[in-house]
Amino acid sequence: MKSLASLLFVAWTSCALAEAAPQSQEGPLADFLGAPAMSQTRLITQQRFPTVVVTNDGSVLALWGNTMVSVRRSTDGGEAWDEAVDMLAGMHGGGATVDETSGDILAFVEESHPPSPLQILRSGDDGVTWTPQDVTIAANSEGHVPSMHMNDHGITLRHGAHAGRLIRPTRWYGGSNAPGEWSTHYTNAMFSDDGGITWQASEAFPMMGTGEACIVELSDGTLHYNTRRHWAPSSGDALWRWTATSADGGLTWDNAWKSGILPDGNTNSTYGLMGGMVRLPVAGQDILLFSNVVNNSARANGNVWVSFDGGLTWPLRRIVFTGSFAYSSMNAGRPGTPSQGWIYLFYEGGPDGGGTMARFNLAWVLDSAIETGDGEVPEWIDFTPYEPPPEENPGAAFWNFGETPVGETVSTSAGAILDIHPEGNNLQMTATAAFPVIAGAPAFGNGRAISITGNGGVRILDADSENRFDYGPGDSFTIEVVCRLPAGSNQIGALVAKDVGSWSPSWWLRADGGKVRFLVAENTAEPGVISAASINTGEWHHIAAVRDASDPLNKELRVYVDGELSGTAADTTVGSFANGNSLWIGRFNNNTRRLTGDIDFVRITPAVLAPDEFATTTTQFDADGDGIPDAFERAETGSLEILGSEHLAGFAFGAVPATSTPPPTDITFDGDGIILERTQRELPFWQQIRLMRSDGLVKWSPAVPAETTYEALGNGLLLRTDRLPGDADTVSHFFRHELISN
Repeated sequence: MKSLASLLFVAWTSCALAEAAPQSQEGPLADFLGAPAMSQTRLITQQRFPTVVVTNDGSVLALWGNTMVSVRRSTDGGEAWDEAVDMLAGMHGGGATVDETSGDILAFVEESHPPSPLQILRSGDDGVTWTPQDVTIAANSEGHVPSMHMNDHGITLRHGAHAGRLIRPTRWYGGSNAPGEWSTHYTNAMFSDDGGITWQASEAFPMMGTGEACIVELSDGTLHYNTRRHWAPSSGDALWRWTATSADGGLTWDNAWKSGILPDGNTNSTYGLMGGMVRLPVAGQDILLFSNVVNNSARANGNVWVSFDGGLTWPLRRIVFTGSFAYSSMNAGRPGTPSQGWIYLFYEGGPDGGGTMARFNLAWVLDSAIETGDGEVPEWIDFTPYEPPPEENPGAAFWNFGETPVGETVSTSAGAILDIHPEGNNLQMTATAAFPVIAGAPAFGNGRAISITGNGGVRILDADSENRFDYGPGDSFTIEVVCRLPAGSNQIGALVAKDVGSWSPSWWLRADGGKVRFLVAENTAEPGVISAASINTGEWHHIAAVRDASDPLNKELRVYVDGELSGTAADTTVGSFANGNSLWIGRFNNNTRRLTGDIDFVRITPAVLAPDEFATTTTQFDADGDGIPDAFERAETGSLEILGSEHLAGFAFGAVPATSTPPPTDITFDGDGIILERTQRELPFWQQIRLMRSDGLVKWSPAVPAETTYEALGNGLLLRTDRLPGDADTVSHFFRHELISN
């Protein structure tokens, strides 16, 4: 009787724990809503094959490795991460599984690429330590013992007759992983009802050529299975994810169908891509999320899709990262723990490369979600449809830092750095520090410049730029910078940048080891060119970076230093450079590549400029090139559009307003000679008025007055008086005032 009583007690305890699991492991939808939140953290710099699981106490474990399986832990929901701990040499088999009954975690390590010997590790302390676990894995009805590599995490079943069962996706490799054997491959699963000591292999997924899968359990106990498929009799069938269900706890799989909305990797290839899937632990709801890429040429542009009906339809998606994005794994936080309300996406790639953990809530996915057209969003979900900005909207801009006198510091108020370009896009920038204002380059008119010492930069948010700095495949543009670097500097410092990260739509121009480097990038190529000439001389230099797409078959990148061609490279990009990041002067978007040096001005032109069209001595004072200083035009008319070169005489010779006919020259005689009087304005440094003389109105030559004096008349006007020798009897003397530019 004692023996029987003990057995009955153990059985009752297991049953009670299994029945309690749905209440303790699932909470309200509100946990995943609230204010939209998203962050990304690079966790690894090398190795591959990510899996993320969340332990019963809410610790988040990131596991990975293709030659050494390692783990990093977060005990505060993903804010901070412990240092990596090596677990075992070998290849990560994916499918790490939390036993919600015991709290143990199981990890699967294969000696090399499978088929290969398998080692299972167990942790009873939330991933702090790991010990080998002896297991038995039984074959399925075809006599096939599965391989592990490379699938998303396993789960503990919470509902129905098989509650408490551990199950994880697996695969059968056939004779080998050679492409010729792919038609014999299939995905399946293995499950354990004794906490991971003995395992039973399930039957095959109904479609051959599958591998790398995800399993979730729906609220009614049905298992939803989603898999990669890189072989199919029809190539189109291998471009999309395949799904099946199980009503018997994962022994068999039925109702296979091809998704028409969930891609299996980049769609120019049938090779497929491991994705992640999770059901949010929301009581009574079947909200699923899936991760993969939206791209027709590369493993890039990672997205998450969301389903509200257990995977039947996927009406919404949201972009996670537009750059490199490969294998991924997904999981969700647990109620009542630091992980509550968070969704975890561990993927290969990211803003800094390596392996990245994205952490977000469902509210972030729903905020500006992209509608896929696949099914309807239920009324109980509140979301904001995505409205893409008008990408690839090139426009001109010009910043010369002329707002602040030399010796003072620039304002850090929003939009205080004015765009002076005559195109009038009003792309005002904001300084992130009070940079000192110094005298600019003498060769460019001794204007004003800012001095940056690796302490920030000047930026305009993408939302404020109206995509003026986003360029499409056929767009040409020219970036000009006048700058001065410390002599001998070998820094890598951004001059102008609208960057994202490697293999991501972006462009930048930077100082690089004493040279200048220009790069453009999209998801498949990132060509660049570096100058032959050095710019780290301690002197001012004019730099121009040109992207010439006028010939779509022979696009080219060029860099010029001081007007001389200093480097060229073929532009092999085929896609857009558009991104949602800010435009920066003096640093990159991720706060790296911070410049130490002086910037006189930056001019951006959405066209190919030749050297004779580059900025000159007077450009920043007369950007529209009509000879009338821009400051005067703005003060006089409020814009650069009213006055033009046809009004130059009116400006120079003092007409009020400047559009009026210039006043004539008054000529008189006195006993000492000829006196000529004319009204003029105070002229900029690059202009002067010269007196000309002719005897017969055919040939004119400069006349040198004996004296020229000026009398201030107010309103910027001067009365100019020229005195020349002569008398009233002199005949055939004609005079005119001529405006010349230096």
